[in-house]
Amino acid sequence: MSGWEAVVPYEGNSPYCYSNALRMCLETWRASESPWPSVGVLETLSTMPFGVFLQPSPAGPKLFFSPLSVDPDLGLERAVDSLGARWRTEHPPGPVQARGLLRRALEEGPVLAGPLDMSSLPYHPGHEQLRGVDHYVVITGLEGDRIRIQDPGGYPEMILPQGTFFEAWRAEGIPFPHHPYTFRWELRRTLVPSPEEIFQRALPRIVETVRMDPGERAVPVGPRALREAAEAFRQGPISPGMASFHARFAFPLGARRSADAAVFLRRFGLAAGADLLGEKARLLGEAGYALSLSDGPEVARTLDALASVEERLRSALSA
Repeated sequence: MSGWEAVVPYEGNSPYCYSNALRMCLETWRASESPWPSVGVLETLSTMPFGVFLQPSPAGPKLFFSPLSVDPDLGLERAVDSLGARWRTEHPPGPVQARGLLRRALEEGPVLAGPLDMSSLPYHPGHEQLRGVDHYVVITGLEGDRIRIQDPGGYPEMILPQGTFFEAWRAEGIPFPHHPYTFRWELRRTLVPSPEEIFQRALPRIVETVRMDPGERAVPVGPRALREAAEAFRQGPISPGMASFHARFAFPLGARRSADAAVFLRRFGLAAGADLLGEKARLLGEAGYALSLSDGPEVARTLDALASVEERLRSALSA
């Protein structure tokens, strides 16, 4: 394809909460005069687009299009380090200490808070069913017994009682290791790297993440995860919970992450990896459409094809 990117960069709604929250803070923190990267670049710098694993659940197996060894907290640290920046990360032992530290931090600028448990954020539709779903927001103010936040999930300038927010911030149901009441602030740039230098800082982590052994783990990862998921869709039945999770979350998120990573790699000359990530994004779009038709065998076909793409991607980026 000539004249324009083989993958069109996506702009719009997606569950990029921590990257969107980071982007909001970067625009506000007094860290540098130079422009900050797009949300898609920040997501790629987190290394979250490079991997897939399969997790069992009562509703059926669930695919997560992210590395098993990288959670959002680590992804945020990787992205910020690739930008040549540092920030302060606080882990207050309780809500009283968190409130005091937060008041001090807000004198300097916005605060990136998370993980939060979405089931305790009542303004999110269906929040009761979201226990254990992690979320990240930007805190912009304490106003009496209320807290003001920018929620990148589609809720700007949200105000809610501090007690409600702190319950979500306790994050008891979040499955990956974390501290309650975690927040980040006071970002400072130690370097002002060029885009090429940012890429060179990020590339070793991307390669390391891609090289993760997809062998005989208790939790299937890589091509094995995709093939086992394909078999589950092929054999059926597909439960409503399994269908909803993949149609509304896993497939769209995987497609966007793959597309953003493809655009990023192509910009810096890694055409083979970019082509494969573009193919991965398109196959995930096809899987989403097949699922909307309740066509389990067609979903399985796309996931089998994805397993082959994942193998080739590992080879291309590990070379």
